[in-house]
Amino acid sequence: MQRLHQCVLITSVIMGSWLGMQAVHELGHVIGAYATGGKVARVVLYPLTISRTELSENPHPLLVVWAGPLFGSVLPLAMWLAAAALRLRGSFVLRFFAGFCLIANGAYIAAGSFVRIGDSGQMIRHGSPPWQLWLFGALAVPVGLALWHRQGTHFGLGKSGGRVSPGIAYLSLAMCLALIALGFIVDGRSPKSGDEPTAARTISGEPLLQAKASPGIVLASLFTVVAPGDNGRRAGEDGRRMSSAAISPRKPVQKGVQGSLQKCSAQANLVSRRLSRIDNPWWRLHPGQFLLSSQ
Repeated sequence: MQRLHQCVLITSVIMGSWLGMQAVHELGHVIGAYATGGKVARVVLYPLTISRTELSENPHPLLVVWAGPLFGSVLPLAMWLAAAALRLRGSFVLRFFAGFCLIANGAYIAAGSFVRIGDSGQMIRHGSPPWQLWLFGALAVPVGLALWHRQGTHFGLGKSGGRVSPGIAYLSLAMCLALIALGFIVDGRSPKSGDEPTAARTISGEPLLQAKASPGIVLASLFTVVAPGDNGRRAGEDGRRMSSAAISPRKPVQKGVQGSLQKCSAQANLVSRRLSRIDNPWWRLHPGQFLLSSQ
């Protein structure tokens, strides 16, 4: 039974740290948005995807994007310090969680500066020099590793011989399940029924086009072939018009499964007719002439 308790403790703490780190990180973005006069459109904490925060208004994107990793690193550290000061028996779990958040946020920001993706890319686009991102990573990661140092015995490793506290193990499991449930509650992957299709924006303030259109319309607009000549230009223009229609907030969204299927069928037939007038079929085109319209 001791090995079972150990497996429950280690698995739940690692999984809970990952989910908790994302939740605290996004909470930092939300607090930063409200503190600077922004408006949060939605927060995605779904357990099977990467978390994100989308804003409808963001007057200070640089402050908002920095609030995520800063708050996501400081709050777990403060939680552990408070638990250690109170001499709580399970404070080592919060110590592991604080180290996890410091390492994850520090590595994410520092490494992301080289490829300029995610929060790192937005920080650089809005004026943060790369050395600030490297400095944050250089400070956060070593502190996180230091918090993990010599903590293995609490998890049944080394001299402890697999012995852990069953109460702490199953309390950690309960917290992990609570975080999973929170992720399903704060799903946010799809706009709510009353949301504007293009209301959401990324933290950087750039529009995030969330079209309430059928998948067939979006795929047809993304994979419209542009071939040489007038026919090819007409096909490309049709694709651009379809893409604009799919994301236009002025046109009412047709509700119901039947309406979506009818719209998908109509747009697919339109693409088929336009493609049939192209002089050269796509499989005979030179690679340089085969372009995809992703307007």
